[in-house]
Amino acid sequence: MTFETFSEYISRQPRESVLSQPAQELILSIRGQKRAVAVERIVYLEGDGNYTNIVLRDGSRVLVARTLRDYELMLDSRLFVRIHKSCMVNLQFVISIDLGKDAALELTNGQLMRISRRRVQEFRERMAQPAE
Repeated sequence: MTFETFSEYISRQPRESVLSQPAQELILSIRGQKRAVAVERIVYLEGDGNYTNIVLRDGSRVLVARTLRDYELMLDSRLFVRIHKSCMVNLQFVISIDLGKDAALELTNGQLMRISRRRVQEFRERMAQPAE
């Protein structure tokens, strides 16, 4: 199953989907200071042990001392999907998806992200169903 663009997925979603909801913010502790980051600015998150790199729309990275699992529990699962043991993406920034043998997706910043073999079926089912 391959989608040419993410807009195909969006077109199947109900009008009242989470994508039209107001943005929420995460309060991140960075070098002892608190910083509010709008969830809509997060492109993807990369786990690295007990740390997570949060990559923002403007290309900047924020390293925080929390696990990717913590963010998986905090963030809306209708917007953020775990595609790999160490990676979670914001579906708003996905422009194409290939669920073939070498499953991957492309983000608006041009980055290609591999979807792990273990998560392909889960991702396929997720993309086939409408958001609640």
